[in-house]
Amino acid sequence: MPKIKHTPEQERVINLRGKSMLVSAAAGSGKTRVLVDRILSLITDEKNPIDIDKILVVTFTNAAAGEMKERICDALEEAYYKDPENRHLARQMAISHTAMVTTIDSFSNQILREFFSEIDLDPDFRTGDVGELELLHQECMDRIIEREYERADETFLRLTDIYRERGKDGSLKKIISAVFKRAESAPWPEDYIDHAADFYDIDTEDALFDSEVMRYTLHDIKSRLLSIEAVYERIIATLDPSDTPDKFIKIFPSDLSVVKDLLSKESVKDIMTYTLSFETLSRSKTPDDQKEREEYLKKKREELKNAVKKAIESVNGMAPSEILSVLRLSKPYANEIIRLTKLFREEFSLAKRKQGIIDFSDMEHMALSILIDKETGQCRPPAKELRERYSYVMVDEYQDSNEVQELLLKTVSGEDTGCYNYFMVGDVKQSIYRFRMAQPKIFMKKHALFGKENGNTERIDLNKNFRSRTEVLDIVNGIFSHIMKKDIGGIDYTDSEKLYPGAEFKDAPEGADAFTPEVLIAENDAEAIEELLMDDKEELEAAIIADRIDALMKNAVVTDPDTRELRPIRYSDICILLRSVKTKGEVFADTLKTHHIPSHVAGKKGY
Repeated sequence: MPKIKHTPEQERVINLRGKSMLVSAAAGSGKTRVLVDRILSLITDEKNPIDIDKILVVTFTNAAAGEMKERICDALEEAYYKDPENRHLARQMAISHTAMVTTIDSFSNQILREFFSEIDLDPDFRTGDVGELELLHQECMDRIIEREYERADETFLRLTDIYRERGKDGSLKKIISAVFKRAESAPWPEDYIDHAADFYDIDTEDALFDSEVMRYTLHDIKSRLLSIEAVYERIIATLDPSDTPDKFIKIFPSDLSVVKDLLSKESVKDIMTYTLSFETLSRSKTPDDQKEREEYLKKKREELKNAVKKAIESVNGMAPSEILSVLRLSKPYANEIIRLTKLFREEFSLAKRKQGIIDFSDMEHMALSILIDKETGQCRPPAKELRERYSYVMVDEYQDSNEVQELLLKTVSGEDTGCYNYFMVGDVKQSIYRFRMAQPKIFMKKHALFGKENGNTERIDLNKNFRSRTEVLDIVNGIFSHIMKKDIGGIDYTDSEKLYPGAEFKDAPEGADAFTPEVLIAENDAEAIEELLMDDKEELEAAIIADRIDALMKNAVVTDPDTRELRPIRYSDICILLRSVKTKGEVFADTLKTHHIPSHVAGKKGY
């Protein structure tokens, strides 16, 4: 593969020393290659070369860690063959198997294995598998609920009445599990649980509107309104006087101004008192050739107006005194949920101890308690030992870190002692693990902080994409610039966030399928699907995709990743992403098979 020259930004990432660094690396920007090259540059630094085992590299999955280690070893081997007399490189080759390229779970596990005596942990502990832990979780939850029913406390019984569905306590159990899960993503879960219901202690309007819950409520409302705004703007862009009644050309911008006015409000209090009013649509007669268009636009307008009403209905028209009253009435039940969460946490912890198992959350929290004295906040001896061991701490996929992981790795890096050796790389636009309690706000806080003048830290943006053609980047930028706002995605999709072409691609030869992005639409028409002798829309979608693949195989070309030359497309160049492989995978596989298209269903979960 032809060697790709580093950009000036990539060169700075590779060669910068003496600072903690946040690299905001967009998709396809070559971050893994740059990370490997930085590691190699540290090992081969002319002034201060270090051993490979002095670098801690943490990434998100075992597969990513394995690939990263392999690429580091390959780069090291290449450097050694160019300079076989270099004794330092020879040593690095000999100890390369000790390179600490790992996941946060594996690193936490290593800390426990090495320093188990610090917390009186049984060294024979094992990590429970997913199925085993899920069953134990369910059994513990059932036990505490059953015991509470036997206790028959009045508040508990009222709480179960509120959340009981079809005679079962599933909703209440889900709430307890949700509070527990959120607490486990905090450095000190017991502290989080103790303060989780503090909102219900608020008794003044000022405190109410300054609370985190109200800030979250405003964020949620604005997120909904921003989505609605984007739909309005798309519809307005399609309004053509030649086929659209004049009254709609006037009314949609008027409606949009209402949405923009709501978005300008800076507090929930403003939305509470907002008088929502849309202009009345003119009853002027519509030409016969525009009536179908009129009915469509009427329907869309009503959908959007209802969406606006729904977005603000949780607070619109309510008085602050009403919310404070609701808080007072809800407080006993909030406290009861907290009490039940504590009971469950104790029950679950005891059950795991009895079986000699821990889960990944236990692993991280135990590692943290080994490194930090919770009462004083000071580092314990093992932390100091690890700081001596690792000269650099590097974190990949930093946008998916949580507070526990951040505190653990910052402690190992030693930033608090003036050792600025913490390297973080990620892209908040690719944060996909919030359901696992990832907290992109950690990345965004540093994105803002490191962007300022500071002698000890620096942010470097990598926004050139070396993977995709301009045609792909243009459509991605076009979509994201409309839907990604700070209130929704945590970042405004401005020019500094857009993807820019970093590699050159050859044009398609004459007669070949062009490299133009497409949107293929399968109408969910039951009669048409039945006429085609198909069972459902999934089968229709699969058939449309299969037809497109057949067409591509006749005259499409792709750029070979190794030679960078155009070659005929192969089936293995094509990937189909589904929201649910479990429910749709076999339908697509069967349809492709009827078209004699070889395929493989990769897994049971979608994207």
